[in-house]
Amino acid sequence: MRLAILAHNLRVGGGLVVGRNIVATLPQIAPEHEYLMVVPAGYDFVPDASPGNVRWAEVRFGSLLERYRVEKRVLPELLRGFAPDWTWALGNVPLRNPGCRQALLVHDPHLFYPRRHYALETARNRATKQLLRRHLGQTLRDVDVVFCQTESARRRFAAQFAFPGRMAVCPVAVSRFAAAPAEPVVPAALRGREGEFKFLILTRYYAHKNLERVVEAFDRFRDALRGVTCVLTIAADQHPRAAELLRTIRARGLEERIVNLGPLRQDELAAAYFACDALLHPTLLESFSSAYLEAMHFGLPIATSDLDFAREVCGDAAAYFDPWHAAAIKDALLALRDQPALRAELVRLGRARLASAVRSWPEILTQALGVLADADLPHRSTDEGEGAQPCPSASIRAGVVS
Repeated sequence: MRLAILAHNLRVGGGLVVGRNIVATLPQIAPEHEYLMVVPAGYDFVPDASPGNVRWAEVRFGSLLERYRVEKRVLPELLRGFAPDWTWALGNVPLRNPGCRQALLVHDPHLFYPRRHYALETARNRATKQLLRRHLGQTLRDVDVVFCQTESARRRFAAQFAFPGRMAVCPVAVSRFAAAPAEPVVPAALRGREGEFKFLILTRYYAHKNLERVVEAFDRFRDALRGVTCVLTIAADQHPRAAELLRTIRARGLEERIVNLGPLRQDELAAAYFACDALLHPTLLESFSSAYLEAMHFGLPIATSDLDFAREVCGDAAAYFDPWHAAAIKDALLALRDQPALRAELVRLGRARLASAVRSWPEILTQALGVLADADLPHRSTDEGEGAQPCPSASIRAGVVS
């Protein structure tokens, strides 16, 4: 089978982690296939040594207009040259008439959750998500298989879109890039805080991550939360509201209670987990958060939102709270801080769940390839795709192949 994997628009957050794991794992578990990997330039997708059955096309674009040019002109040309049996788009957006059967991985929960979950999202971003939802509805006719990351997401997607093709669940595993170092180094901002109970919120800034409600909890319940520290990993330039949040933390005198480490690389994650006592995930909106699995992997108890995606991933291995109320967040923080037995039980349940209910990337992708191989669907083709010749590896910058 010839597979074109489109990961070119996965450049931040969980999407980047998922894309890197899929691209790295597929050739190892299924070396009998031929692959064209279309990836973003500068994000460590391309290994130093690559097997002969993998061809690489690196894409660089800096604006929506450039991305449109890449997807409208450059990607179709690459696909005609490679002549795949399947195109698998990993970034929520399928191609129009790709000339072959097409699978789509959907992991943007804005596409199938109601606006209440968007929280303080800007009007511009809300409009962008609405346009993406409309575009997806129009292009699903060119998709044969839709993968969602949880059963909750699959049900919501099916309710939102009238998709006649096959749907399957393609979950997330613990990242192969999140290995623990032999001697993890405590982040500089957390040194000297060994006596504090520290909750890690491992995320970029997005409005639906609900970080403002955490700041509200620390502001309203200062005395109750004395001795509790919240650890963020955001940057001011990640979202129009990110800088505002950091200014609010300073203006309310909460810098000692809410410490921001800034963005972390994959090889820095383990040290952050080891330096903290629990994971706090107050999010309103997820498709699948790898932070849940990482917390279980590194032995941290979890406090998270009482919502369907969290319940499906964590089961009984988390303490749940109402994410729309600061008082509920405060109560969850205190429950974990004050109950060592609860923490130990959540850690035990998390490790057991990781061992019994969570699969590895090779297992997940073997099943996904089985879905593609078993799909009894008509082959889509175009005149342009017939008789095409394989293409060499290419470097694409702003839609121009060089």
